[in-house]
Amino acid sequence: MSKFFTEDNMYNRAMTKVFDLCVLSLLAFICCIPVVTAGASITAMYAVMLKMARDQEGPIVKSFFVEFRGNLKGSLGGWLVILAGFVLLVVDLSLWTQNEVEYRSVFYGLTVAMVVALCALADWYFAVRAKFNETSKSALINAGKFALVYLPASIVMGAYTVGIAVLVMHFPMVIMFVPLVGLTLLGYPKAVFIRGRFDRYIESREDLQTAEADEDTVPDEEPAGVDIEESVKAAAIDEEGETADGGQSVNRTVKATDKKQKKSEPANHEEESGRERAGLWQQFLFYHKQEKEKMSDMTKEQKWDYLLTYYKSWFVMGALVLLVLFGAGYHFIFNNAKCGFQCVLVNGYMDKSDTVFSDEISDYFGYEPRRQYAYFDTQYQIAYTDVENVAADTSFYEKFFLNIRAGLLDAAIVPESFMEYCNEIERVFYDVKDVLTEKQVENYEPYFVMGKDEEGNEYVCGIDISGFAFIEKEGVGFVNTNQEDAFILTFPINGQHPESCQGFVDFLEQYE
Repeated sequence: MSKFFTEDNMYNRAMTKVFDLCVLSLLAFICCIPVVTAGASITAMYAVMLKMARDQEGPIVKSFFVEFRGNLKGSLGGWLVILAGFVLLVVDLSLWTQNEVEYRSVFYGLTVAMVVALCALADWYFAVRAKFNETSKSALINAGKFALVYLPASIVMGAYTVGIAVLVMHFPMVIMFVPLVGLTLLGYPKAVFIRGRFDRYIESREDLQTAEADEDTVPDEEPAGVDIEESVKAAAIDEEGETADGGQSVNRTVKATDKKQKKSEPANHEEESGRERAGLWQQFLFYHKQEKEKMSDMTKEQKWDYLLTYYKSWFVMGALVLLVLFGAGYHFIFNNAKCGFQCVLVNGYMDKSDTVFSDEISDYFGYEPRRQYAYFDTQYQIAYTDVENVAADTSFYEKFFLNIRAGLLDAAIVPESFMEYCNEIERVFYDVKDVLTEKQVENYEPYFVMGKDEEGNEYVCGIDISGFAFIEKEGVGFVNTNQEDAFILTFPINGQHPESCQGFVDFLEQYE
């Protein structure tokens, strides 16, 4: 209790650490603003945090900028590779979100898994660059080796990063805290773990180099270089053999076992050499055999004590992995809803959000939330002949016709000029009479819009809903040069849900 009132008490040390992490996060965030220097900034941040993990840091600002300047060129190549990977995966996630395709949730889940893997690889890459000052190529390769050897921990690291990102996206007010604590909150727990693995790797590498030097028959020849993967694996194997503070009965048993092993060292010399040259699976088998021999003379209580002492972290990581797998499986099996109706609004907008209006349509159709849903999309901004749209994107044009060919669109509310443009290119709309019921055809015939396909054949290609109460009550409108166009409800060919199209017409009628 008397130590609490000294300058070096636990509270002061903790507050100093928190303050240093806040300063470090702010520096890293500022230096990440130019995208090209973000790699050097994150590497410098990891370099300082790896020292902080062992209380070896100096002045935070000075240490950061020394590492930052030293990594400006060296970290750029690997950072650009990682950044390109993130951009591709984010675009992929966006496409899976916007497009309604079969097994969409499966592909979406696989993409999320790749994002988790890339996040873990990025953590190891920046840490390797910070600790060993390797080239970008070498750091990427060795980061992959570390990630594979410590696979469960790497999965947790990647999932932690993705989880923080999702939290920020769902709670925008948290963004204001990102510059001050966000980056170090992401990195420091991982830096503490990684530093421990690096220390074991360095010790293992030194032991292997010493062993090879002792076996070398030529005194003047320098020891051969040690591959990082071999040392990492050896470090991973030796990691669980470290003595813990608790479990005295286990320690006595292990010491007794170690004495037996020392007696048999000459006989096992060839086996040890073979283990060093073996692959990961052979390493695991040898390690499993070694652990069985250690526990062979233990009682049941001593075995449990030994496992909980040396394998506690692996049990926790395994439980987390199983929890993630269970959650993903539950989502794919029980929450894999299918789209029962999809309608798009081309070059338009409405007062309600797409999500709210989609839910209203789903409720009207009586869809079960986890089984089926309706989707209304106002994101289709398209430029075409004599029509300018400042928000237009070529991808929306391609997406519109691609989804029609794939049979993913059931209805589309389009400007009349766009309907005519589509008819000039190819027949992309059903004849309305082939979609609606006889009663609906009779009721809406005064609103039919005639058109001709590319061969000159006339057909009913849409319903003019410009005068419907739906347009006014929901605040629906067209943008830019389409503002004077009539609202035409069309039914794209290849649509898979004609009954839903009939129901959507009835849904619009309820506004009257």
